[in-house]
Amino acid sequence: MSIMIELSGTPDAGKTTSLHSLFEVCKKNRYNTILLEEANGKTLLPHNLRGTLAFNEWIGTNACEGILKAKEKNPDIILVDRGFLDFRFWNYFYEKTGKATHQEVKDVQSKSNFTNMGLVPDLFVAVTVSTEEALRRNPSLSRKIDWVNEHNFLFNQFYGTYKGPKEQLDTTDLTREETLSSIIETINQRFPRLHLSEEVKREQPEER
Repeated sequence: MSIMIELSGTPDAGKTTSLHSLFEVCKKNRYNTILLEEANGKTLLPHNLRGTLAFNEWIGTNACEGILKAKEKNPDIILVDRGFLDFRFWNYFYEKTGKATHQEVKDVQSKSNFTNMGLVPDLFVAVTVSTEEALRRNPSLSRKIDWVNEHNFLFNQFYGTYKGPKEQLDTTDLTREETLSSIIETINQRFPRLHLSEEVKREQPEER
């Protein structure tokens, strides 16, 4: 049975970079691994629909379709960038910020394509970073500092409400290498049978 790990987080915490690095580590450890990009790699809707419940539903639909198709292939590991739980977070975000009503969010989440328990990851890794460090990494965020603060606050609040297997990693004082090592350590603790290693020795060729 596949182990599914979903990463989500706050702006410029290093989530996507870490996920791609983790994908390479999994492959080097000879695990059959599928990496699902945001919205399952589909081209996004027009920019003017961003920030709406409809936009999130579109992303969530594609992400969930990708997850179910990946599971049909029964790989060892499925890595998900912004999957089912990220979809739920953005619904939470829109409701808490008044961009959608509770009933509107409930109606979307109760649709059949979002009620399959197979969409829930075996481990939810929340990769976060302080607002100050996010601005240092990406100065352009200063133009929407209020949004970043609001996002960070609500994401941490959402993480606190989630009762499934989860781990939060604050990357504020971590390098990319340290972040990846911390994620690998977390995965090995949760799934000892994987025993992922960043340093995989190549097999020596047989002597002739």
